[in-house]
Amino acid sequence: MAKAKILTKQVAEEFIKGSGKVDLSTYTSIENDAAEVLALHKRRLDLHGLKTLSDSAALALSKHKGPIYLVNLTHLSDAAASALACHEGHLQLWGLSEISDAGLTAMSARYDRGHCHWSATLTKRLKHSARTSLPQSYENCPAEWVDDAVVLSPPASEVRWISQTSLSKHKDIPISLFRWFTPFLPASHVSKLEIWKACAQISEQAADLLVNNRAFFESVRARLNQKKRLKSNEVVSHQLEKSASQAGLSRAELEAKLKRLGDLDKSGELDLVAEMIAGFGEKWLYEALLSDSEVTEEGALKLGRPLKQFGSKGPLILLLAIAYMPAETERHCSLNREAVMRINVGSDEIDVVAAMLSPRLSGLTATCAHFSNSKLPLETAVLLAQARNDLDLSTVVELDDAQAGALADHEGRLQLDGLTSLQATTASLLAKNKGELSFEGITSLDEPTARALADCHSGLCLGLIDLPESIAVFLAKCRGKLQFPRIHQLTASAASALEQHEDTLILGYYAHSLKNGCELDASAADCLSRHRGPVILHQKKRLHTKTALALSACQYGLGLPDLEEIPPGDVGVKLCKALALGLQGESMLSLRLKSLQADCAEALSAYRGHLSVHVEQWEESALIALAAHQGYLDIDPKKLTGPVARALSKRASSTSLKIHQYGTVSVDDDAAEALATYLGQLTFHGSLNLSMEAARHLSKRASIKILRSKIKPIVRVIFEQLGSWSEGEWKRTAASS
Repeated sequence: MAKAKILTKQVAEEFIKGSGKVDLSTYTSIENDAAEVLALHKRRLDLHGLKTLSDSAALALSKHKGPIYLVNLTHLSDAAASALACHEGHLQLWGLSEISDAGLTAMSARYDRGHCHWSATLTKRLKHSARTSLPQSYENCPAEWVDDAVVLSPPASEVRWISQTSLSKHKDIPISLFRWFTPFLPASHVSKLEIWKACAQISEQAADLLVNNRAFFESVRARLNQKKRLKSNEVVSHQLEKSASQAGLSRAELEAKLKRLGDLDKSGELDLVAEMIAGFGEKWLYEALLSDSEVTEEGALKLGRPLKQFGSKGPLILLLAIAYMPAETERHCSLNREAVMRINVGSDEIDVVAAMLSPRLSGLTATCAHFSNSKLPLETAVLLAQARNDLDLSTVVELDDAQAGALADHEGRLQLDGLTSLQATTASLLAKNKGELSFEGITSLDEPTARALADCHSGLCLGLIDLPESIAVFLAKCRGKLQFPRIHQLTASAASALEQHEDTLILGYYAHSLKNGCELDASAADCLSRHRGPVILHQKKRLHTKTALALSACQYGLGLPDLEEIPPGDVGVKLCKALALGLQGESMLSLRLKSLQADCAEALSAYRGHLSVHVEQWEESALIALAAHQGYLDIDPKKLTGPVARALSKRASSTSLKIHQYGTVSVDDDAAEALATYLGQLTFHGSLNLSMEAARHLSKRASIKILRSKIKPIVRVIFEQLGSWSEGEWKRTAASS
């Protein structure tokens, strides 16, 4: 008989470190403390070898957010089952055989959501239990729960709102339970988040009710879900029996026909399935397909059991059945052709939706996240234009005036990067689109087409290689951002014409074949400095002194995201001052340079926002100069010395400092002592080389974030003696303060 192997806290901690030396699947039992440690792990837990699981260990593992594999676990107590029922990831329990009916019921909600995988025997037991036992009353019912609703007095004038994220993180309330609970509350205790309308906050009073009575509300949810399942099964069963009788078939024969229809769809015969549903005509088929399906007020499609066998095509089959069902078809009241309905389909489905559904369903809105067809039928263009979102049609290679006219009604960014030519009449129609237009495949333009594109409302992107002055004159009239990602050279005359443009001008970006981005001389740069909007030059790794001096005079902001070399002397300082002014709408300045002189660093430190400066060869004086920056500072020195650290430590408590080094950063004892006094947030990203004395200095801080870092074990011990680690952050414990 194999010897039992216990998974201890020490083993779990070694696993969390990610050394790769620990194989969790070899352990047959687990200590409670080890389970607490493993709950912090972000990824799958392979606990294949566990034969037993205590109630406390199950409770600890229920806090884990990822999948847990317990395939050889044979027994679960009621308490352990109730604990694991709260786990939000997937559970693999194929070996489970000993579990009571109460434990099985506790796990039922997880099984219904597809988050729990076990043997067919347990599934049969669960279904039998659902048919035979339905609790009639609740235990420990709070006074606020009256007639299947929460009754609360109106909240005070100043309400403290609690989000689902906060309850999940701090009170271990599953998000699914929060969302189920919210509709039962009075409207005055619920607030929708403006940034995300689908997400709600609840009052502190309501949150306390949920937290203090969690077990009760979980039992209510289980009971109501059980009732809903029973009713749904009855509805489907009754409808299938009725439809089979009308068709002169047995129920088994009807279900076999529906299965064959589903098999046709799965084999890629969507067009054939659509034609069969559209042309069938007899109501019994539509009633069978639509049984237990409905459409919410927001337009979401809820599929009944018969349609779930169609998999991802189920929503499309539902819409086909609604579109072609006879008027006398019995179905849910929400299933009508005028209802608001929303569907997201693939490229292989969009033409079917446009041709067969859109003309018959007036409330239908269809989106196609990944359009990959080379042709765009007119009806498809009309349908896609109705959706108010960004539309990427980069695979379309031809577009006529009728299709362009349909797309003109679209509101949002429209990408037609697959087009290689564009007629003036087509351009005139597309210019009416209320969003940015992108034609990266267009490498040249004639004057009539450029004149038509001048009417663009919200930005234009063109793949022009060269920009003649005659074309630039018209394009400068465009409203919104103007982009030339493939341009090789900008002449002074073209730059002068672009002076009249009044928004962001972007040159380069895709010019990877060029060594230094778009070619630009001093006279062209001088014209760009008078441009009436921000100027961004991609792929410019270095600038001639005269060009840099001219660009430093840009009045509305200058962006050089790929700059590697700053000109020496006063010109470099002026250029850095221009970069430090920032760009409208941007809150971050990021530079990767070969070198940086102190006076340039001082100029960059004036930037108001997130400043990220990575330099191949740092000078101590440049690091000290950058310490004047008051905000989030991200730097990558290989070594931190005392003078540099003392300068950085004087920054305000509202600031943040991140030492981001992909190799190893060395922090000497003087630097560690200085950083211990820094009041802002300190983060190290990369391996740390510390002496024990340096570690003792840093451990005087309240906290440090150390991400993706390797620290000598003997040094790490010092931190562990004085504090604790959680998700890469070390915090000093109150006892050691």
